[in-house]
Amino acid sequence: MMWSHSVRIAQTNQSFSFARSFDCTHAMRTPPVFVDSHLRLATEIDSSNKMEIWTMPLDNWSTAVTINQWHQVDTIFDGTANKVTARYDGSAWHTPDPSWPYYDVQGTPSKSVALEGEGGQNGTFWLDNYIIRRYVSPEPTTMLGPETTRRRSPRRRSLTTGRFACSRPYGTS
Repeated sequence: MMWSHSVRIAQTNQSFSFARSFDCTHAMRTPPVFVDSHLRLATEIDSSNKMEIWTMPLDNWSTAVTINQWHQVDTIFDGTANKVTARYDGSAWHTPDPSWPYYDVQGTPSKSVALEGEGGQNGTFWLDNYIIRRYVSPEPTTMLGPETTRRRSPRRRSLTTGRFACSRPYGTS
């Protein structure tokens, strides 16, 4: 499954989790807390303003994200391979060190998604163009090339001269 969206943060030192997947519906999360037994996978902007994948230890893998600018974030949750990969602003895909276990429950299908701020933090974040879709590899691509025109095969036309006779004048019924 792939999460793809644009995110913008208004301040530093606040966490926002923009891709959290759970093995149950939201109503089944009782009580719903930021880290509970149903959390399957999570990625976020952490309080150090870096992209983070929830592993043990936490994988803060990006350079600091600038505030008040839109950033494109893509996250792939691969339940079959049991891994998370992520990128932002067109950077290379990042996968956590395979020796680091994920903090979250793995191996169960996602049944709900949440966008959540970390408990007690009051940051301002904006999301746009949020898309969740099935991931395919390789990813679909498009390419623009030079304009092409339909090539017509040469046709031979012949004109014949002569008279044309009509039994009715044009425009009469």
